[in-house]
Amino acid sequence: MGTRRRLNLSNMRALEYLVAVADTGHFGRAAEQCLVTQPALSMQIQRLEELLGLRLVERTRQGARLTPAGIDVVRRAEPILTAITDLEDWSEQRSAGFAATINLGVIPSIAPYLLPGLLPALDASRPQIHANIREAQTATLVQDLARGHLDMVILALPYEPMPEGFTFMPLFEDGFVVAADAATAARLGDPVAVQAVAQERLLLLEPGHCLRDQALAFCGAGSGSGDSLQASGSTSLATIMQMVAHGHGITILPQLAVQDERVDPRIHLLPFAGAVQPSRQVALAWRQQSGRASQAARVAELVRLAAPQKRAA
Repeated sequence: MGTRRRLNLSNMRALEYLVAVADTGHFGRAAEQCLVTQPALSMQIQRLEELLGLRLVERTRQGARLTPAGIDVVRRAEPILTAITDLEDWSEQRSAGFAATINLGVIPSIAPYLLPGLLPALDASRPQIHANIREAQTATLVQDLARGHLDMVILALPYEPMPEGFTFMPLFEDGFVVAADAATAARLGDPVAVQAVAQERLLLLEPGHCLRDQALAFCGAGSGSGDSLQASGSTSLATIMQMVAHGHGITILPQLAVQDERVDPRIHLLPFAGAVQPSRQVALAWRQQSGRASQAARVAELVRLAAPQKRAA
């Protein structure tokens, strides 16, 4: 009967390195991400391979590629590493009462408009909360939250598919308005019927942004056919608003962004017609097992106070 292989704390570090290689596809970038030298990272992964008796990584001209065994090890290791992170968070909460630093993810259609008010509020809070900010699309942030790379995420709902194992706390409702140049605004009317939006060229963020999906879902449902909408994509709302000002189309703008993005007098903002106004629910998400519920409640309180154009959730 063979000797049973056992992992220890140093092997946990090697698993972190292996996950980083899986994420980056490169030993050098993985080492930078883990704040270690490349030889140290390579040596730890090699020792892990020897311990498990498996080839986990293949070096290629482009970087590194996981073997089928390596992919299986990463899949099994990720929930273990996340559980360790949650245990560390829980123990820190119990011993210190409140962690001083959080890794906070924010989606691009919220970050530029919320952070100018939120960051000073976090700095001025007692005890002080220092936030390391990561801005990315929802799918990326949700994945990082699940892996334990982030502690909390500010995102917009609805979002599909809704991940499991998270707690979602509503923060505020963020309504939508139509932004158009003067000639188009006169043609659309005030307020704007959803059916009229479907006849225009709709300028939205590129695919992958939840704001795009939410706008298309509302306008498609209101017009009766989402397939008829002509929507083009951009990487930022600022670029879209410039295109709107020059008459290249219209856009659906969240109220959160109105104060910063309505800087051109050629842009007119119009409400939607009807009793049911389109909106998105801004929410705070964290892992249920992370032990950060009290900290999340404090962050949520500060977000609500800092949000411009906010309405009670």
